[in-house]
Amino acid sequence: MVILGDVGPEQRVDERGLTRVELAYDDEQEQLFEVLVRPLEEVQIAGQDHARAHAAAVRQHRAQARPDPAMKIALDPYMLRHVPLAELPGVVAELGYEHIELSPRDDFLPFFLHPRADRSTIARFKKALAGAGVSVSSVLPLYRWSGPDEDERQAAVRYWKRAIQVTVDLDCRVMNSEFNGRPEAAAASEAQFWRSLEELLPVFEREGLQLRLEPHPDDFVEDGRAAVELIR
Repeated sequence: MVILGDVGPEQRVDERGLTRVELAYDDEQEQLFEVLVRPLEEVQIAGQDHARAHAAAVRQHRAQARPDPAMKIALDPYMLRHVPLAELPGVVAELGYEHIELSPRDDFLPFFLHPRADRSTIARFKKALAGAGVSVSSVLPLYRWSGPDEDERQAAVRYWKRAIQVTVDLDCRVMNSEFNGRPEAAAASEAQFWRSLEELLPVFEREGLQLRLEPHPDDFVEDGRAAVELIR
């Protein structure tokens, strides 16, 4: 999380001729750093422009401190799912993030339904991402691929295959998801899970994608250690 804005602003004349020095806090790096702003009478910075300037400064600060990061700090924008898709990257950038974990959205990859994203939608989204300097670090679809109902499972596999193609088109190489299924029908759900993986693993391997699964409450496997034993 990045806290943007004026944190203990200092009003003084900087040696480089800038008369206003503000402090922004980057709590990932756990330190304050200076954001130099030209005199207000020369450049008016307010509202979204002000937030954008601070967000850009935080990103630059992180890049200098950590030129080759081992971990990407991504925002799951589910709380922003009502923001139009083409505007989402800009909002994410203003919040100080460079990466998105793209979770379900009704206009792109809805919960438990066939993906809505078509070529033109993906192209517009990629253009917006590039313009905002934001990337999709992972895609998180949710389907009933381990459910006891065989028709639903087969449909989920079809949805997965399309979601994989969407992920490739977004130049992303990581997909996150959940085990799904039902805890009260754990054995049957696990059998369905393996059946789905037999169909999908060749597709993941062909496209060079990583699949990362998370045990979740109400899945057929909810315990983290049990999940590790399952997929080891």
